[in-house]
Amino acid sequence: MLNEKCVFLYTIFSGLIALCIFLYGYVPVFSSQINAASRQDLPTKIDGSSIDPERIYHSDVQKLVIIIIDSLSIGFFTDYSIKKNLPHVTRLIDRGDACLVPYNVPSPTTTIQKIKALATGTRSSFIESILTFSVEELEMDSIFHQAMDNKLQLILHGPETWKQLFPDSFLRFKTIDTPIFDYSEAVIILVNQMDENTANRKFNFFVIFITNLMILTWVLATGMSKRGTSFIYMTTAKGFVIANVAVLMCCNSYIMGTQKSFLTRLFSASTEVAENSKESIDTISSRIQLATSKHKNMNLLLVFLMSGTIVHATSLLELSYIKQEKWVWFFLWTSMCFFIIYKHIGTVYQSETPETSHELLNESQNVKHGVITVVSSILIMHRTIMAYTTVDNWVSHNDNRLCTSLCLILGLVLLAFTCSIYYEPFTSAVDKFITRILLGLICCSIYALNAAQGNVLLPKYPESDGALEILFFWLMWISIMGYGIGFCTIQTCCKGMSSSKQLIAVAITCWACFTALLTRSHKVLLISVEMLFGQAISDVFRKHNQCSILSHVWLGHLFFHHQGYTYSLDSIDMATGLLFSKKMCTLMYEVLLVINTFSAPVLSYLICIHGMLSNNSKTSTSQGISEVNMIFGYCRFFLMAVYLLGMFVHRHNEWLWSILSPKLLYEIVYTFLIAFVMISAQVTGLLHDLSVKLRMPFTEPM
Repeated sequence: MLNEKCVFLYTIFSGLIALCIFLYGYVPVFSSQINAASRQDLPTKIDGSSIDPERIYHSDVQKLVIIIIDSLSIGFFTDYSIKKNLPHVTRLIDRGDACLVPYNVPSPTTTIQKIKALATGTRSSFIESILTFSVEELEMDSIFHQAMDNKLQLILHGPETWKQLFPDSFLRFKTIDTPIFDYSEAVIILVNQMDENTANRKFNFFVIFITNLMILTWVLATGMSKRGTSFIYMTTAKGFVIANVAVLMCCNSYIMGTQKSFLTRLFSASTEVAENSKESIDTISSRIQLATSKHKNMNLLLVFLMSGTIVHATSLLELSYIKQEKWVWFFLWTSMCFFIIYKHIGTVYQSETPETSHELLNESQNVKHGVITVVSSILIMHRTIMAYTTVDNWVSHNDNRLCTSLCLILGLVLLAFTCSIYYEPFTSAVDKFITRILLGLICCSIYALNAAQGNVLLPKYPESDGALEILFFWLMWISIMGYGIGFCTIQTCCKGMSSSKQLIAVAITCWACFTALLTRSHKVLLISVEMLFGQAISDVFRKHNQCSILSHVWLGHLFFHHQGYTYSLDSIDMATGLLFSKKMCTLMYEVLLVINTFSAPVLSYLICIHGMLSNNSKTSTSQGISEVNMIFGYCRFFLMAVYLLGMFVHRHNEWLWSILSPKLLYEIVYTFLIAFVMISAQVTGLLHDLSVKLRMPFTEPM
């Protein structure tokens, strides 16, 4: 029998491989030639006629000024009512001393792509232009390299990007700073459940394998008929891709053959709900009626959360919903809060029956009133954050540094408070004292770093380039992480006691503090609020794991959009926290950029694991993490499967590269990031359980 944890790990890997295969076929990366051309490469014959390259290919102009105007309509120079506003350029053109060379660039269009096309004469793909967010030297042949080889002198006056792409090409410069189916055999495996009945396993495998084989044959036949190719002329790379697909199909067929179909489980669950409803109507005991009513409410809420997840995924098939995705999440989150409040208010009045005992009634009402208060507070805070993010530009403006300072102070105080909450239930007074001191020093270093960068006010603070503040932050950050990991290691490996909650508390604290360093000053407050939301949700769904996990999935998406990110790459904050450093290597720059962008969803995932382990003390660590991973993975793979289907449907749409592909980049990067985090958490949980099991005292049988 296959272990569910192993099946989950296989599903993650197969889903990522399927995504890579899709990207390989959808947006291939073009190779760049580094070899430079020379005068020996000039043609000596044109249409069979011999020519003298030295006589034909020579310069008639001694000095040339090239003015590149980006994103300007040609109508500025052809329309008389407009070109009169450019008298000097218009006069040069009319006199014959200048000429216009219109350059129409097909989508996608970014500044680096345009410069590369103009300088090298090659076309860059979409993926090429976004794999590297920082600007590095362009090593392939270009007109600037040719100018240097031919002893020509170049002078640049323009953006910093030109100098970064061609650093040694200019004599002088003055720069201007410029601010499908495989994904579906993954979703089904996650939703299905292991079947202990092995009678029909061979038959199921045979049916599923034949079905997959027919699908693969149809896809290959369709592609070959359109391109007129065959297996004989297939390249090695394409053959490798097809081989991977075939292997994945065989493995998926075997695993699905050992599972019970989710359709069967859905039918059984529906039948069970119907029977429970009938029993609820027929029963007389008010105590049983209360429990059934509570169970029914949570079933309805689970249906609501699942329906909302499906509605959001399918809404991405429409372009207008992609552009307004944040409002979809705002609506879903608000609807969930109102739904919880409505159902709990109804059960409070429903529970007030003469047959109900006084103690049970008071306990039930206290719980319901507490939930209503907490969810109402979340709803009010959510609306407050929406208003706060609308004045984002005003708060972050240099003229409002006092307001930015107050927001950062409030955010750091809340950050230290919320992080210390996770240490409350299971640490001694000494541990609490040390943790709070380290948290306070970390918050002080973050504020000092922002003061050194001129983002916030700090009277009489000496001038600094921020290096000392960053060093102090790293020392405190490593100290709190090392102290927490050391404590957990001693508890688990030496004493044989479970320390999973302490370990996840350390992970939440370190992640929250690190993202607070990276994000802008006025957005630190959002990190603390998200942590409070996550803790409140875990308390509301204390005995309902699936509702808790799905709501945390929603929470991550909600605060991702609260941070201001959209479908466009322009919303990525390219200069936050440590990203101000220009001495950083490209790989580290991109890693920090990804962490800063997707900090909210990952933080929500860690908070969800903490709530799962806290609310289910009898469940092993690896089992609790596995349950969280299954639902997070299902939601992620289902969304990606639907979105890739939308990419296929809209592949001829003119908005493909300006809306769909940037959004695809967000989803791809987050999928790989959360997969890495989930696998790391799962492996850590397995090692933790193994350490506890090995250190448990052995009792000899009587």
